[in-house]
Parts: sequence; structure tokens; C-alpha cells
Amino acid sequence: MLYAPAVCERCGAVFPSGEVIAESPGEPSSYRRSAGPCPRCGGRGNIPDWVFRFHAIAAAAREQATPEQIASFTAALRLQLSRSGVTGVEQDQLTAELDGPWRAVALELRRRTPSQRTARLTLLLWMFDAGPATHDADR
Repeated sequence: MLYAPAVCERCGAVFPSGEVIAESPGEPSSYRRSAGPCPRCGGRGNIPDWVFRFHAIAAAAREQATPEQIASFTAALRLQLSRSGVTGVEQDQLTAELDGPWRAVALELRRRTPSQRTARLTLLLWMFDAGPATHDADR
């Protein structure tokens, strides 16, 4: 299952919320605004309101991308998230390099507030790195 990311109100950690994002037609999805406890500090997390729309845009891009484009994009996401924090400059560099099927994803990444950078990139990595059956072990 792919879960919507939650952002901890206390420590800022991004973690799977337990709120399912439908990956296939007919799969149920639901929506609530909070999740937790945070695996890092035990606090409550907020599920951003952009999650389901952003997921739909990214899923459409994934369907249009070649396996090589997906692998390259996934590597770039892993690199961004391996750093201690994703700055606006780094995200701008990543989005400037996105073309082809990733144009709509890049546009959505640029439209969102800086406080949601890590959550957006984490959701993308969950989607592209391991496919729909991800992160049950993280719960």
C-alpha cells in the first residue's frame, strides 16, 4: 500500500500516515487531516491537503515515462532526500532539470510552499522507488 505522507507538527519528520492513496482504479482511498504518532518524537502529524492531487499528477507522469526516465528520476530523488534538508535552491535545480513526462510534476513542485518540500519529494520517492506496495514496514 502507498500511504499519504504526514508531517510531524513537533519535529518536522515525514512519515507514512496510514491514509491509503489509491494506486489502481477501484482501490479505495479516504482522507483525514491528521496522523500519528510520529515515529521520531511521538507527536501528531498533518496530512497535507495537496497529497491526492499531487499523487494523481505524478502517477500520470509515471505512466508516460520510460523505465530509464523513472530510474533517473528516482536516483535524483534519493540524492535529494539523502541530504539533511532539501533547500529551495536544491529543489529549484531538481525541478529545472525535469522535462518530458515530468513537466507537470516539476510545475506542481514549484507551486507548493517550501515547508512541504520534503513531504512532496518523499511521496514521489515512495511512488517511484518501490511501486505501490511500499512502506508497510515503516508503520
